Formats: sequence, structure tokens, C-alpha cells
Amino acid sequence: AGVGTFADCALVTLRSDWEVGGETYPTGSLLSLRLEDCVEGNFSSAQVLFRPTERSSLQSSAGTRNFMVLSILNNVRTELQYWEYLGQGRWSQRRSEEAGGGVPV
Repeated sequence: AGVGTFADCALVTLRSDWEVGGETYPTGSLLSLRLEDCVEGNFSSAQVLFRPTERSSLQSSAGTRNFMVLSILNNVRTELQYWEYLGQGRWSQRRSEEAGGGVPV
């Protein structure tokens, strides 16, 4: 797995299927949890920011001060998802508020 950070959380991108706590996360998933929980090996509170499907995959992600922007290839079209960071490893998905597809970041 690849691990990155955002504020006080760990972002985990899976390079293989992973089963933990009775849940199976497929290869290519992006998970978030408190950095402290990640260091302790406690993944029970992990939040899924992206789970791939047969027709979708995570191309990239970029962070701003309060947001994570995910670039997703879905049916050979790029789509953007916006996640606002709430703290404690938790996120809320935000919908685009502008005609051009942007959100205030």
C-alpha cells in the first residue's frame, strides 16, 4: 500500500486487495483514517474515499488547504470528486457548485 498524509490523517492507496475487520477493500481503493490510528494498526475507523469498479479507477489526487480533489477515470472519461476535510480523519464529499465543475477550495 502507498501511504500519504493530509493534516492529521493517513491516506492509504491499496496496491492489492486488503481484508481487515471483516471488510475487503479492492486494489486501487483510497482510504482515510487518523494518523494515530494508522500508526497503532487500528483500521476499524477507516473511511473509503474511493472504491474502484469495473469501469472506474483513481488516476490521481491532489490536496489543497481543506480539500482533497480526486481525478477518476470513469468509462474513459475523467471526473473530479471533491472531499472536504472535517478533521479526525473524516471527510465529507462536496458536489460541484459551479458550472465549470469547481468548488471553493
